[in-house]
Amino acid sequence: MNKFTKGRGGRRVRLIIISLAVVALTCPFLHAAKPSPAPKLTAMERAADQLLALPLDSSNVREISNRTITQRDLRVTLETGWFISFLPLELDSGKIYFGGLFVGHGRMEYDPPISMERQQLRRFMKTDSLNRTFEQMMIVLDSGEYRQLLVDSKSAIGLPVDYRPIRRMCLKYLEEQWDRLFTFGALRSLTNPLNSDYLLLLTELTDGGPVLYQHDPYDREQVGLYKREMQVIYRKVWQTLCQYALESDTVKLDFSGRRKSSLDIRHYDMDMLIKRNGEMISEVTTSISWDSLRSRVCYFYLDNEMEVDSVIDAEGRIVPFRRFKESDDYYGLWLLFDNPPEPNSETKLTFHYHGDVAEKELGIFIVVAGSGWYPVADEWPVATIDLKMRTPADYDLIAQGILIDSHSVKDTLFSHWQSRGPTELYSFNLGIFEQEQFSTDYGQVLNVYFCDYLHRPSGIEIQHVVDEYRSSSPPDAWIGNKVKQVVSDLRSSLEYYTQLYGPLDHDTLVVSEYIQDHSTSYPSFILLGLFTWVGSDMWGYERLHRSHEAAHQWFGTGVSAESYRDYWLSEGFAEYSSYLFLQEAGGDDRFLDRLNEHRKDILMERKHAGAVALGPRAYNVKDKGNYSVVVYGRGAFILHMLRNLMVDFETMNEDRFRDLMRDWYTTYKGKKATTREFQTMVEKHMGTDMGWFFRQWVYNNYIPTYKFKQSIAPDSADGFTVTLNISQSEVPADFRMYVPIEIEMKSGEKQYVRLLVDQPEKEFELTFPSKPKKITLNPLMSVLADVKQ
Repeated sequence: MNKFTKGRGGRRVRLIIISLAVVALTCPFLHAAKPSPAPKLTAMERAADQLLALPLDSSNVREISNRTITQRDLRVTLETGWFISFLPLELDSGKIYFGGLFVGHGRMEYDPPISMERQQLRRFMKTDSLNRTFEQMMIVLDSGEYRQLLVDSKSAIGLPVDYRPIRRMCLKYLEEQWDRLFTFGALRSLTNPLNSDYLLLLTELTDGGPVLYQHDPYDREQVGLYKREMQVIYRKVWQTLCQYALESDTVKLDFSGRRKSSLDIRHYDMDMLIKRNGEMISEVTTSISWDSLRSRVCYFYLDNEMEVDSVIDAEGRIVPFRRFKESDDYYGLWLLFDNPPEPNSETKLTFHYHGDVAEKELGIFIVVAGSGWYPVADEWPVATIDLKMRTPADYDLIAQGILIDSHSVKDTLFSHWQSRGPTELYSFNLGIFEQEQFSTDYGQVLNVYFCDYLHRPSGIEIQHVVDEYRSSSPPDAWIGNKVKQVVSDLRSSLEYYTQLYGPLDHDTLVVSEYIQDHSTSYPSFILLGLFTWVGSDMWGYERLHRSHEAAHQWFGTGVSAESYRDYWLSEGFAEYSSYLFLQEAGGDDRFLDRLNEHRKDILMERKHAGAVALGPRAYNVKDKGNYSVVVYGRGAFILHMLRNLMVDFETMNEDRFRDLMRDWYTTYKGKKATTREFQTMVEKHMGTDMGWFFRQWVYNNYIPTYKFKQSIAPDSADGFTVTLNISQSEVPADFRMYVPIEIEMKSGEKQYVRLLVDQPEKEFELTFPSKPKKITLNPLMSVLADVKQ
């Protein structure tokens, strides 16, 4: 028996259904409300759906023998087997043949030309280059290469093998890239090719597991090799092994690639409503400059909490899109144009979407917005922003930039904000705040917003979280003291960095307590995480943390990174700046103690971590700490080593390093900078070529181990001869570094000498008028190394 007709409840349901049927026969309104037919799909939607499904053409099966597919660094040989084609895409009254599945015997050879990418292969595949066999492969390539692959091949009779399991496996693997990046990369190139060299290969290598190779001419870095790995927690992901631009210059050390986005967002008009449950309803209009690529497929990033309702162009037409749901999260936002805007034109797109931008925990808004709560193109645009926001009137809204208007109507707060000029990142905070205003010795205004009631013992329901980080101060004095400490650190940092690097372009900085376990710095706006307001470790990690976020006003938002390979110019620079502040305010011992912790962390990961120039690719799905160890820690140490190379050891004067950092900031503030440009700046202030330094420390993951032996003997001139033997290992034979030694005399006087260590073992002789008391290799941790002496 059907559950809807069981028992008394079932009888009532039947009566309701009958009643509705009668009404439907007599009510024109219900007749009009009948479901309308599904809208007709556009040609690009059909093409996208076909690529997402990969239907096979069982009438097009070929025998394959000794066919090769080559790219610059790749050679794939299909030795013997069968190839079944995918059904062609139908677009613009033509057919696009784009590949199929191969089953048989083949070999994949891959030799990346860049040292740090070969190191990546060693990290994940235990080899510098690939030479592995396979028995099945999915191949996607442009129509010309497709025809060349199958030219003169024989048609097979029937289906000699069952291709369905292979197709299902490929679809599963492609869907594990949740935003469908590989599929839509293929669609973008196949439907409007820049040139005829798109290639996607998906296979399971013998003794190598599932790997995916893609050459996409639309990507900033066209070549990518990926390996399917199990993430630490719960799902399979594609770990990037190698990725680089074809125009990378290994001689000039230029690896940033060239931006190839087909559009550039110049301005945002945002109209948003945040409900009491934390849901945001948004209408965002983007002013876009369209370039000459005129791609039919465009990617936008939008937080996975956001569900897109529609995208409308300037003429009011619906723009088709695809977005994918996994559980409660949404991934990828791909716009599909049958007829994209004309090259070098300007247009507008309006996005309508909704989703949770904050969580409401018993009266507290925990904002989870970050920077993904509005749509951004595939590379973060630098744009002006006009924000109109409606929020609950009993909460405070703090946004980045200039407040134009704020007023309440009944239970709604209406506020209007504008960014201070073009910005790469934009954010806000929502809560119940106390405000204090402070000023620095340089005339900067510091507006601080904090949640007073949040921290009091009689306060609110997340008190157990706060208690874990509470200081030992009495409750009544505690919050006031903590705010004073936070403000003191921020104000002192701003004053120190202004003196060290130069003034900021803005004279007002807003700092808000942020109910998260992390902090983020935006132009003239800092969201400081909860724990830094409640943790108290005298000249320890929280004070460094606050100073790090303040330093981002110079490096990160002042001078930003051109590409992901340059992230260390933001994070490493901010990290070392906070250590310089610690040295200035807390003394040399605390500075060296914290720096030594960095050194130990880096040494612990030396065999597993990649190069600094990998940026977020240094992250390993099996070890999430690699990114911070490499980009923050090693990035900071690179500056420390430059500082020690530039110091005048006779006078201990550091003007050259200070001049370098000030010149770097004043030259590039408001711009996106590259590591290559920083190298040029270093060479300007050093007066010599520094390619060797950047090649070893930024573009490779080398860390030397030094062994040090010494002997002291009187010489014929009534002095003493010191013989030093220094060996280096764990690095290439031609690795070179100027390593200082510290000579302490019996009088307590200290002298410093730099020695060029450029061989596996090298001997030095130094003479002194009196016998040295102590000789130390690598004082002040001048070189990132493991020293055994």
